[in-house]
Formats: sequence, C-alpha cells, structure tokens
Amino acid sequence: MGESLLMTKFSLRIFAMMTLSCMMNMVTGNMLLISPQHLVLASKVGLTCVGGFILVSLTTNRSMRSKYFLTGYVFAVTTVLD
Repeated sequence: MGESLLMTKFSLRIFAMMTLSCMMNMVTGNMLLISPQHLVLASKVGLTCVGGFILVSLTTNRSMRSKYFLTGYVFAVTTVLD
C-alpha cells in the first residue's frame, strides 16, 4: 500500500475513535441522551485531533511509527480538547 493510503486509513481511524469516545463521555455512557448537537461537537474534537496528527506527521515520520508516541499524542490531545 502507498504511504498516503496508510495515512488516510490511520487518520480515519483516529477520527472515529476520538468522535465516539468524546460522544460517549459527553453523555456519560447513557446512549439514549445522544443528540445531533453531541455528534457535531464530538466531530469537531475528532477533526481537531486528526488535524494535529497530520501536522505532526508532516514534521517527522520516524516518531509516527512509535506506538508509544501515538498513544501519548492521542491522550494529550483528547485531554486538552475535552
């Protein structure tokens, strides 16, 4: 696979993880309370996280291969945004 296809797949995976986790935390696990406003806000958090991921990946490719760096990055961005 090409490098750009891998980055696209990884970006979509980060977006989905961030959006779903943010939405679940906003309603504290009660799925019946989810509204379109929750989805919009959670999508903004997901897009911000993916945007930061793309900026980081443009600066250095070596650190993107480290699962510890990626875990720390996702944790830090989610903590700051939430």
